[in-house]
Amino acid sequence: MSSTRPDDAHGWSLARWAEPGDGADAWRRALAARLGDGSGAGDGAGDVRARWQRLLDRADAGTPVDVLLPAVGRSVGRGPLVPGADPLGPEGLLGTVDDLARALLVTDAVTAGRVGTTGVPSLHERADATERRGLLRSAAALPGGAVPAALVEDALRANDTRLVAAAVGPCADVLDDEVWRQAVLKCLFVGVPLSCVHRLADRADERLAEMAARYVAERVAAGRPVPVDVPAVLPAGSPALAQAGLDDAAQHGAPDRLAAAAAARALLGVAPPAHPTAAEEAR
Repeated sequence: MSSTRPDDAHGWSLARWAEPGDGADAWRRALAARLGDGSGAGDGAGDVRARWQRLLDRADAGTPVDVLLPAVGRSVGRGPLVPGADPLGPEGLLGTVDDLARALLVTDAVTAGRVGTTGVPSLHERADATERRGLLRSAAALPGGAVPAALVEDALRANDTRLVAAAVGPCADVLDDEVWRQAVLKCLFVGVPLSCVHRLADRADERLAEMAARYVAERVAAGRPVPVDVPAVLPAGSPALAQAGLDDAAQHGAPDRLAAAAAARALLGVAPPAHPTAAEEAR
């Protein structure tokens, strides 16, 4: 369990979705800290906190969660939880203020019995992409399986990187191993940092390394760079590295392939060929 606390904003943003600790209470403190200076919605702190409190009051009075979810962004803002720390800047790939607020609304509704755990899929059916991110994020503090695999898989089919990033968070625990591996590969394809993947070190295996190696081979053959995150799933010394075909790529002689193969070897800790290829000798 991480010792990171919600008042450690940068550490919290990286770890707290994955390790909710004391669950929604930790999220509540983190959101309060984020709204404390009014930066959540770009105006006075009092105004932001007042709008959020009105939403909470409406929830307590019985307003259905699906009615409240669309209003969250306007109430608390849509910026990243930790400005300047997110890998995709204002897109908030690690989570946004409204992600957190929506996750809290859903979690509170389930805890209070206003929404049963079986009601989360019905919320999903009426939600847009931003609202679905909150539903996916809420899985970190809900009973296991409250966000079923079908919902997570639906998010993984999207081209929205923020939705994909949410889908590989704690809710990805419901995915079987093969679907989960494909989700990790999807992150590499669309540019979602693997730091977003929940329990990556625990679940990564040689099968995933083989899939990553084939992906590397395809990138190098096309003369394209390999994402810097690949070593997280294709470590130095892995038998799967042989399937990356880095030495074979150099044999073709195209400058872009030579450059891509050399860069990939450096990234993955693969030694250069013992003997220069004909293409390399001709350069």
